Amino acid sequence: MSDSKSKLTIDINAERESPTRTTVETRGFELTVDETEEMGGTNKGPNPLEYLLVAQAGCLNVTGQQIATEMDLEINQLEIAIEGDFNQSAFAGDDDDRTGLQDITVTMDVDADADDETIRTWAQRVEERCPVSDNVKNETAVQLSVDP
Repeated sequence: MSDSKSKLTIDINAERESPTRTTVETRGFELTVDETEEMGGTNKGPNPLEYLLVAQAGCLNVTGQQIATEMDLEINQLEIAIEGDFNQSAFAGDDDDRTGLQDITVTMDVDADADDETIRTWAQRVEERCPVSDNVKNETAVQLSVDP
């Protein structure tokens, strides 16, 4: 088991392609972040908040498998549905309310060879240990510096 105080640094490099589109590179993978046409984008990729929900789904899957292994639980199938409600008031300059995803609803449909109580225990542990969930809940501090 790894040291609970160990750190893993994740590096992301991003370049602005247009006012709505950003190309992002990490670990040799390249992806596009863009807005829908209705938002003035070109719809060449998910928007930033959609990527956050994509990260949530991936995290729940990976964390879920890790915990299933620890519990000696066989997950036959896992389907994850996520919905986020976006408050754009501060983003739009309308007021000082906190902007961003205000509510995230996650539904996991789990097929496992276990009773309902075991599956509920598994799901609770997944929710508690998923790093993306933890960052969303605890509003991870972000330090921004600008190099003009």
